[in-house]
Amino acid sequence: MRKLVIAILALLVVACGGPQKQEGFRIQGTIKSLTKKVAYLERRKDGNWEKIDSCFVDTLKGKFELKGKIETPELLYIGFGKGQMIRLFVENNQINISGDSIQDPNIKIGGSKSQDEFKVYTNQLDTINKDLTEISKKYSAAKKANDTAAMKTLDEQYDKLSDILYQKQRAFSKNFVIQNKSSFVAPYILWTELAYDMEASEMDSLVKGFDTTLNKSEYVKFLNERVAILNKVAIGQPAPDFTMNDSLGNPVKLSSFFGKYLLVDFWASWCGPCRRENPTIVAAYKEFSKKGFDILGVSLDRDKSKWTTAIRKDHLTWHHISDLQYWNNAAAKLYGIRSIPSNILLDKKGIIIAKNLIGDDKLKTKLTELLK
Repeated sequence: MRKLVIAILALLVVACGGPQKQEGFRIQGTIKSLTKKVAYLERRKDGNWEKIDSCFVDTLKGKFELKGKIETPELLYIGFGKGQMIRLFVENNQINISGDSIQDPNIKIGGSKSQDEFKVYTNQLDTINKDLTEISKKYSAAKKANDTAAMKTLDEQYDKLSDILYQKQRAFSKNFVIQNKSSFVAPYILWTELAYDMEASEMDSLVKGFDTTLNKSEYVKFLNERVAILNKVAIGQPAPDFTMNDSLGNPVKLSSFFGKYLLVDFWASWCGPCRRENPTIVAAYKEFSKKGFDILGVSLDRDKSKWTTAIRKDHLTWHHISDLQYWNNAAAKLYGIRSIPSNILLDKKGIIIAKNLIGDDKLKTKLTELLK
């Protein structure tokens, strides 16, 4: 009997006295200046916000608590309305947040190893971008003072420096991915910072270099899916066919344009760089449309009126289609489009022969070569 009692006590010690495995996450925050009464924990997915949890905020003490469970660490957002949010890497653990305000650069987030690694990465990026940040501040001050001469000078400085820093940022991000093969932050960086204009072979090589513990990461899954898509739409591959409605609701099939060199142009009325690129495309269309060249515009708009107005204003006199699904546009997803403007050039048989002929007369040069 004594042995049985000892055994039962031993079980109770294990069950009640020992450390308990964290089944999910609990985020407890204290932000002194909070005035919003509700906090939302969300993830960004396919261009939309997906709510995970929400809670009431004790505005007197600035306290809030959010709970949930995720399969692997991922970047989530705590929103308080009107663009006020905190982004952090969440993992199944007790996470504590404290600070004077949401904008507090010294806000403290503890309890997430992935967040610590992400903070190291973002701090280094801030150092790289320090000069750009200073120019932006000076530009804002010049704009407030209506100093157009200073604004022009600062704008030129920004453009020149941003091109240099862009390459530096990419090199740093790629090195972080290579050097942190077991960090859940690495596939996030690869997915959000590098994958949108990286070739499938390089991306696949980086993904295969990750530790197998990352295989369940959502970002690794996204990356593998993207590699598969990019391989299907690589140069030399036949363009996957699709059908989408024009502005009048008529179905238009991609393959119906085969027989001419065809530019499939992904754009949107809300995309500033797209609108600035449009005059270049208009000029190419005017010069080559009678020589066997055509364009199919695929819009990532969601407002039909803004889409059709932009077509008229920019004098885009070729065929246009859209499903008005924003970044969930079916054709864009089929072709792995993650940034716009983007385009794909097809030969007369519908084979992909070039991609992203944007700026610096790239499109005109290629068409001159093809349509001598």
